[in-house]
Amino acid sequence: MPRLTSVLLWGPFALLVFGAGIFGYRLGQLPDETETILHYAERYVAARGRGATLTDCVARGGEDPVWITVVCTHPEGDITVMPVGRRGQLLGADDSGFATSG
Repeated sequence: MPRLTSVLLWGPFALLVFGAGIFGYRLGQLPDETETILHYAERYVAARGRGATLTDCVARGGEDPVWITVVCTHPEGDITVMPVGRRGQLLGADDSGFATSG
């Protein structure tokens, strides 16, 4: 009987610790290049709306701390530049979330 009580008490705790470990491991994974570029291209399309497409965007490598720079050129000529850090975070953005020129 003491063994059953021990399992009933420590079993859920062990599952919780195991689940937290897997969650922490996944959080520590670096994002994939393709996923990152697609994420920011979709963000551009959502922000610009009419006339903006995913194919307006290209990406190029950056220098530390910038990992990738996603550059989107709208058909009207506006250029949106999104420098992205290694963890997938947007660097140097203004209040709109983009560094826009043009």
